This record gives sequence, structure tokens and C-alpha cells, in this order.
Amino acid sequence: MISKVFVAVLVGTVGPFCAGEGLRPEPTIELFFRDARQVQELVQKNGWFREFRNSPLYEGGLNQLAPVLFSMVDKYGPSTDTWKGYLLDTLYGQILGGKPALIEYYATSTDVQSPVVITFGHLSGAERTILSTFARAFRSAEPVEKENHFVITPVEVRGRKWALGLSESCFTISRDIDLAAVAGSKCSSLTGPSADVTVKFHLAYQIPVLAHLKEKFFSLGDVAEIHLQWNASNFSFRPVDGFVSLQKQNAAAVAGTSVSPNVLRALPASTFFFGALGVPASGKRKATNLTVFYVPSEVDRETSSVEDLGASDLVKTKLSISMAFLVQKTQTINQTLTDLISSLTGDPRKTLLTRPVCGDQVVLTAKPNLLHQVEENCGQQEATPGRKAQADKLAKLSPVSAVYLSPGKLLARLIDVAWKNKMAGKPLPEKLVQSQKLAENLPEYFFTGIVENGRLILKPADNL
Repeated sequence: MISKVFVAVLVGTVGPFCAGEGLRPEPTIELFFRDARQVQELVQKNGWFREFRNSPLYEGGLNQLAPVLFSMVDKYGPSTDTWKGYLLDTLYGQILGGKPALIEYYATSTDVQSPVVITFGHLSGAERTILSTFARAFRSAEPVEKENHFVITPVEVRGRKWALGLSESCFTISRDIDLAAVAGSKCSSLTGPSADVTVKFHLAYQIPVLAHLKEKFFSLGDVAEIHLQWNASNFSFRPVDGFVSLQKQNAAAVAGTSVSPNVLRALPASTFFFGALGVPASGKRKATNLTVFYVPSEVDRETSSVEDLGASDLVKTKLSISMAFLVQKTQTINQTLTDLISSLTGDPRKTLLTRPVCGDQVVLTAKPNLLHQVEENCGQQEATPGRKAQADKLAKLSPVSAVYLSPGKLLARLIDVAWKNKMAGKPLPEKLVQSQKLAENLPEYFFTGIVENGRLILKPADNL
């Protein structure tokens, strides 16, 4: 359920890197909702979010934003007879409900007040007039004209400063004036998504090392999308399908490979993401299948108030993660490893740790502890109970690709390590233990993929 993915989207970013001086910032991740009202219902009525509002994660951070963003039936919500100060709640109820809403996350922009921008489209003339009046009422400074003559109005509500932008048919809101202007200047082309929610990943702006490998090895294009469907009975979203663009010249070669079930046996228990995909032949290298996986390690920045560790703290935390590869054996496995190391390090003479594991795989990593974990797992006769169903699915389908995501593992580990870095030797407080349990209730997502019409088509394994 996407209600439980929002936290993952926020804390799963490995840290911003610059888009380059003078370049226009581009969003890393986009969440496009067909109906903005569903966002409000998700936060107010979804069961997991109700638990979240009673956890230290909420109390430690989001309580500062909740009175501005939403009215909630809890101690941070408004009284029953007033709307004053509840900016988006009022706009949702009177104007923006039913409109398409686009949430953009700009991880490539470093010097910004906030990397998030929300845009609403399909405004009528009357709605635009109401919003313009609203902006003037809360204006804290003179409007600023930005690119493409898009005007941004600084406003202040309950001590929180925002940048509001209006065009003929769109409304944008952000904490950052420049990003609000970037989003607003292109909102004239905003049309509703084909699904209830479309989550779009711009692969060129993801983890830098993978941005390099996506062309060298995976033959990936620039865009990946996941489509979700709204469930009005429990106020949540569920994934229904998705796709990843492929380089057309290599699509057929990718389709000739398959993911081995032994990948599931090899993965460490703390793995929060893995992606497996065919690698086309190149030069002396034969086609094979390659898996990249991530496990969390330590946190680089101490939190300022760990007892009240909040979502805002976790979003700001730069999480160090360890990466490793599993390469399916072929007759040219040595050439594949040489090419991979050269792509990762820029020097084919450099060496990384490699070891044959699980019968048909070779692990490649710079982390000795990861190598040992994979070796121990491969010493078992089959995958752990939690992964056996996934391994059986791979054995049955022989898909060209598989993708796994567990946001709860990432968030739970982040809470644990943040506490240990700050309060070494002291047990985790009960409040944070409960927060970890809440995080662990986030669902896992497992997709398998096939190549169709030059694209990698993803389906949730439960739907197959």
C-alpha cells in the first residue's frame, strides 16, 4: 500500500548530488495523483497513518507541519469551529479536492529550503481568483517574477514560510521559491495521470554509480514508472504494474536472460532493495543476469534529539549503505567481472572481493562482511522462509528481471543506528522500539518483469 511507501520515498534517498552549475534542476522522483482529495484521505483515515500520528516519529517532527498541512482528529488538529492557519486543508476542502496533484522531489538540488514541490492542475478561472485572494491575505513579502513570467508570492502561516505560485490553470506550493518557480513554469502541460497514482523515477538522477551502470551494463533508459490503484475501503493504494525504459538496440538481448532463484538464497537478511536484470553481450562478454543489492550500514550525522526522533530528522539524515553485486556465471564470467570492476572504479586493474556462491552466482563487493554474509546464506540448503515464496516464484516464471523493496527494513535500521551513534551502550527506549515495530509493519514489494515492445514490464508477484 502506497500509504506506507511515502516514508520510504523520503528516507530512501541516499543523499543529494549536484545537477551541475547552471543546469535547470530536474525532479528525481514524481508522485502524480489523479485526485488530490485521496492524499488528504490517506493521511487522515488510513490505518497505518493513524498509528504513525501516535508515534515518536510523528511527534518528533511532523507535528510542526501537520497544523499547516492537514486538519487531523488528534491533539495537533484544529478545533471544530475554525479553519484559521490550516492552509492546505482549507484549499483541499474548498478548491483542490478532485484536482490532479503532482509531488516532485528534487534530490539533485542541494542549496534549497526544501526539495519538495506540490502542483495542482485544472483550475478554473473562479478557483484561480480565490487562490489569488488567499495568497494576498497571507502575503509576507512582495511577489517575485521568476522564469517564464511565473509569479511567486511568499506567504507566512503560523510562522511557516511558503512560496505560492499561480498560472492560468495551475497552483504550486513549496518551501523553496526557486523550485516552486521551476515546477510552476512547466505546469501548463500538466494533465492527469492514467492511473490513480503514477510514481516516476528519473534514473539519471538516482544513485550516481547506478546512473553510470544503467547504460554500461543494464541497457536501461531514463525513466521507470510504477502505477497504483486507490482502495477506498481502507484508504490506501496498491501497485498494479509498472515499466522501465530500455535501450532499444539491446532489448531483445536482455529478454534472453532470466533471474536465478539462487539470488534469493544469497541475499543478506538486512537487504532492503535488490534489482536483477539481464545484461546483454558486449565484446568478449556473453549475456548474463546481474543483481545489485543494498543493505544499510551506519549514519553519518548524529541527530539532535534522539528521544524525540522524528520523520524530519530521518529525512535529513544521510544514510550510508553498502552495495554488492551477484553475477550469474557464464563461460565469460571473468570478462564480465573485469568489465564491471572497470565500470565501478574506472580502473580495470583494481580488485574487489569476489567469490563463487550459491552454485551459479559470483558475489562482487568491497565489503568483507557482506561477502561473509552471502557465503553463510549460500551454505543453507534453501532460501529463508521469508524469501522462499519469492524464490519459488522466480523458479516458476523464469523472469528476465526481479525488483524487491522493503522500506520498513531501511527505516527500522535507521532508527536503531541513529540511537547507537548518539547513546552508545544504552538500550533503545520503548518509544523508539514501538517506532521500529511500526516501521517493520511497512509491506515488502516484489515485482517480476518481462520485456515487451522494447520496455521492461513489471508486475507485482502477488498478481501473477
